[in-house]
Amino acid sequence: MQLLQAALESHRKAIDLEQDNADALFNTAQVLSSLGEVIIAEDLDEVLGNEEVTKLLQEAIELLQRCLTLQEFQLSEAQALVRPQDSALETNMSTRDAATNNWRGEYAAAGPEQNEDQEWASVVESVTADTLLDTAVVQLETLTALCATISPTSLAWVDEYASSLLKHKIIAYANERHRVAEAALARANFAAALADRGYKTGVLDMFRYEEEVKAVFYDEALDLSANAQGLCDRAESLMKMCSSIAGNHKPPSAQVDETDHVSRVSSLRWRSLTSALSDLSQASKLDGIPDPWKIHLARGDAEMLRYRLCHRPWNFQTAADSAATLLANAQVYYRGAKKLAKNAYMVEEEREGTVKEALAASLAGNPQPLQLLSTTSEQVLEVKMMIAEAIDDDLVDPSVISAL
Repeated sequence: MQLLQAALESHRKAIDLEQDNADALFNTAQVLSSLGEVIIAEDLDEVLGNEEVTKLLQEAIELLQRCLTLQEFQLSEAQALVRPQDSALETNMSTRDAATNNWRGEYAAAGPEQNEDQEWASVVESVTADTLLDTAVVQLETLTALCATISPTSLAWVDEYASSLLKHKIIAYANERHRVAEAALARANFAAALADRGYKTGVLDMFRYEEEVKAVFYDEALDLSANAQGLCDRAESLMKMCSSIAGNHKPPSAQVDETDHVSRVSSLRWRSLTSALSDLSQASKLDGIPDPWKIHLARGDAEMLRYRLCHRPWNFQTAADSAATLLANAQVYYRGAKKLAKNAYMVEEEREGTVKEALAASLAGNPQPLQLLSTTSEQVLEVKMMIAEAIDDDLVDPSVISAL
């Protein structure tokens, strides 16, 4: 956090020195966005509606808009210069060749002594349609992060802003550069985040929430069969939806039967988690995965979330019938995550996999692994903290942990 704040201060000074520097605008926006996302990730429950985080992300969006406008101007200027040069290219070809030969002769005749006085210049990377798309996508990703903090009254504004960005910028650039799938994935992530916020603020019910997520992630333009990141993003959105509706076990009105309502919620969560597991399984088989242990941790969490449906208030029979298999699967995935994290020297992730594997084993009737991790007071405290986080994430029923 402190490093990001120091970086932000430095980048602000860079913008003060040069207001129309696209790189400075872009980099400052990235730092602002990263700072906001870190705050959200560390304390999401308290950050919802937090004005300070909202200001950080809104400033990032504004800087990215300035950056994009500047880059569009620079690209149009470059294209205007290229056109007359292209039209005169053929007529000037012979003249250029002759001039090149003359220059070579003069340079050779002059000798090294006369060429010692040289001028230096900085090379500025040219702006392309790819550059514009990169900036626009980052702006949409920042809007996606903003969805976690905005008030219900701002949902329409964010949706309208993103729709305009997609319609007039991203889709056009993506079609030109053959990056349609990338644009479609950014759009899907935004729509899922907006739907999540809409549900949490009462704008959407849970079934409309599910429809919104499926509509964007299973769109024909979005082929994720060989896209590991896309598969993980879709799985994360499905799991987030399941967590968001976890507290919705009370019927919305007295006219709705409580047993029927709980059954419908359980069924929605079960099928969403099953789909998420399928995506994560497919992603784990693809090459070039940067953090494979994260996929296996997510697979273990998904199985634990399905197992959680065995207990109150859900008491979902399908989960109860598969309880032993779900816990066995979770142990396998956590064990795999532990090994992969250890090989990559990711200490925290290795520890997470270790404790969660032991927790799943204890729930399956084998308390020994968890006992072996709790031989000192320091270890006991660490294990308790991780179990508390698992309870907060609704991976386990607190009453079941008390029984252990």
